[in-house]
Amino acid sequence: MSGAEFAVPLLVAHKASLWEKRVAIGTGLVGVLVVGGAVTWGRPGPANAKDHDPFQGTLLPFVHVDARFGLDSDACGAERSPCQSLGWATTRGVAVSVACGRYELGDPLRLRSGQRLVGDASCETCISGGIEVSGAWSDGAWTGTLPDGSRTPLMVTADEAPTRRARTPVRLFADYDTEEGSWVEWDEIDDAVFSPLRVRPGMMLCVFDEWTAPRLGVTKIERDERKIYVEPRIRGVPRGRFFVDGVDATSPSTTEVETPTWSVDGSSLAIVSSEPIGGPVIAHQLVELVVLEDVADVAIENVVFEHADVDVSCLDVAPTYCDFQAASFLETAAFRIENATRVSLTDVTIRHVGGYALWVGKNASDVEISRLRATDLGAGAVRVGAPNHGMVNHWQAARDVAVLSSDLTDGGTWWMEGVGVLVQQASRVAVLDNRVERFRYTGISVGWTWDWSETPPAYHLIANNYVSDISMKTLSDLGGIYALGNLRGTVVSNNTIKNVDSYDYSANHGIYLDQATSHARFEYNLVHHIQCDGIFVHWGVNNTLDNNVLADLNPQNQSDCVQYGAVRTSLVSGGCDTSNGDTLSCVDFRFTRNIVYVDFVNDHQPTIYGLTPYVNSTFDHNVYFNRANLSLHFPPNNEPFAAWQTTYSHDLHSLVADPRFVDPATCDYRLSSDSPARDLGIASLEVPGRC
Repeated sequence: MSGAEFAVPLLVAHKASLWEKRVAIGTGLVGVLVVGGAVTWGRPGPANAKDHDPFQGTLLPFVHVDARFGLDSDACGAERSPCQSLGWATTRGVAVSVACGRYELGDPLRLRSGQRLVGDASCETCISGGIEVSGAWSDGAWTGTLPDGSRTPLMVTADEAPTRRARTPVRLFADYDTEEGSWVEWDEIDDAVFSPLRVRPGMMLCVFDEWTAPRLGVTKIERDERKIYVEPRIRGVPRGRFFVDGVDATSPSTTEVETPTWSVDGSSLAIVSSEPIGGPVIAHQLVELVVLEDVADVAIENVVFEHADVDVSCLDVAPTYCDFQAASFLETAAFRIENATRVSLTDVTIRHVGGYALWVGKNASDVEISRLRATDLGAGAVRVGAPNHGMVNHWQAARDVAVLSSDLTDGGTWWMEGVGVLVQQASRVAVLDNRVERFRYTGISVGWTWDWSETPPAYHLIANNYVSDISMKTLSDLGGIYALGNLRGTVVSNNTIKNVDSYDYSANHGIYLDQATSHARFEYNLVHHIQCDGIFVHWGVNNTLDNNVLADLNPQNQSDCVQYGAVRTSLVSGGCDTSNGDTLSCVDFRFTRNIVYVDFVNDHQPTIYGLTPYVNSTFDHNVYFNRANLSLHFPPNNEPFAAWQTTYSHDLHSLVADPRFVDPATCDYRLSSDSPARDLGIASLEVPGRC
């Protein structure tokens, strides 16, 4: 594959004006021009499915809004006579300047084409989808009454910090057995935990499959049978973990010390906490805070969006209900963009929300998200593209989207399968220079087809991201960066991936090339301190793995991971004729100029794992080293390195040698000046040490 087919970054020129930023890509055949806070690739694309004409009403050029001192009227909007509400101000002005303070929304905010919403950069301009609840603190609990007309929340924020709806067990998960799928059965040892429970409105059961944790409504509790009955039916494994959510927070069996927990009984809200609650208590109300639909040329800067509630409408949607990979069953987000073009979000914060923070959905194009701060998220941070499997009409796919220099943290608080950045059916998505930390499933996921189905042209660029603390022993079958389907022209480059640690089995990986991942490059990535393997190639064709560092894998020498190596495939490598549906034999990649640096203390643990000697793949110019001074083992039968070379003609120019990192003890995996890796053409990854 030629360099022109890949979105390889050559130059990023940040100019004073956002509208003039340019990103040159590849050999010049593919270019990116960021115009008006939007990304437009140099190759011309088809016209949008809809015309987006700017609003032609009598809007004022500039309108001020201030919740503290403003007054809504036909004359408001001047700096000295501001409007009071956002809804009123956005009907009067093209550019809306929002003063510091908190603004409650009664309905999702919708902007017109050409509008700009700007908050005060010196303080917080907070736009809330919640409602403040009055109450008081006494004897270890805060109690208050929900306002008349408000809905029963599924999320509550107290003292500007997250709380958790009361559940049991409080910290650990109970095991369940089920065969019929309509109930879970607890063990006798858990009688004290579950026997006191009574069915409450909104009570849910959360069950854990490998990569999902669906919620189901509790319909009945039979104490004598030790069974909790649910709707809809449970899919997945017949035995696993679960907890019950929506129990009484004031019950001694559910009171928790570390995190404030809460429950609602009728209109009464109770929060139990080890520390007094003195600040505002917000009951989340709206599921969506902002919807940009059928618009063009919209910009938002320096605004905080918060307090979106959880959307559980999936409980009524067959056949997946609330159970599918990456929480893709969700049809809403706190901030949703759909059928819109030329949209810019700069220095925006989205926090305390019940689903994905931001969704750039179908037929959204030319969108730039820069310096987004997203935290305390019910699912993931950023979602891009249509959720359809396989090929979608061109106008349905999102395209030309950039997620830049953003802080994306603490996801999966409700839907644990949420992803830090999820790229589904989309073309030309750039995910650059972001921090992605503390998500319970996967850090960054790109691609959305599990077979050879045709998809929209990809050409994604996933580069310079810091991905850390993924799963945290919550879910399994996941990756720091996860790829799927036909990703022609996609480059995953210069990312740091560390601390990926799944719950209970070996399917966790630094970089995960899952089913049918094809035609992509993975290069210059630093992958270290992963519970199991650094790179897993499930199956796929024409992938390049070049100049990556895979270091300190399986650091705890866990038994589930000992059978696998630093690089792993699960299926047979052989002929790859896909015309007859042959997929199991399709493993075809190039593994060159990589460093594999491990401390495997088990003499039988392979360095490279596979069932056959990778007859379709190429291994060469790599450096392998086990600092435990044990032998290295290679496919197909834990062969010594010499047999791997002479019998199968792999790694003929590779070395078994210490790569001489600057200071691996502090996770500084840069190459020293005398590293033998340099002689093989391996470039040093200039990433500072960060354990």
